[in-house]
Amino acid sequence: MGEADDEGAAFAGLGVDVQIAAEFADALLNADQAEAADGTPDTAFTTALGTGLNDAVHTAVVTTGDKILLGGAFTSLNSVTVGYFARLNSDGSPDTAFNTAVSGGFNNAVHAIAVQADGKILVGGVFTQFKGAPVTHLVRINTDGTLDTTFATNLGT
Repeated sequence: MGEADDEGAAFAGLGVDVQIAAEFADALLNADQAEAADGTPDTAFTTALGTGLNDAVHTAVVTTGDKILLGGAFTSLNSVTVGYFARLNSDGSPDTAFNTAVSGGFNNAVHAIAVQADGKILVGGVFTQFKGAPVTHLVRINTDGTLDTTFATNLGT
């Protein structure tokens, strides 16, 4: 099994669909490689994406509201600190309100993202903090970007 399969196993049995895009998602979001459905460069998306991310994307998930959740080794989007996790609008522009809510987010890389039917977001990775709060590699984030404190895991440290 590959690394992405092992990381996706964190969500096994939780009743959610997991989409792992692994490091090749980085190429999909590279400003010179975004494509429209017909294979031509999507200049609207790439223009909205701006200067992009400063490091690799490990996972990308499109939500039912056509937002794009990204997790990885990156710490900034368009030179704004995002802490390994960010959301884009469908046109490629940063979702400023959400990214502000999760600003300072995780203290290490995000490797897996899944969106539950209620819109809450499961995030897995090698992190041990979310916005300064101690967490153990798996958290659930509310739709507004705040930590869902009703979700508890016993994954150890």
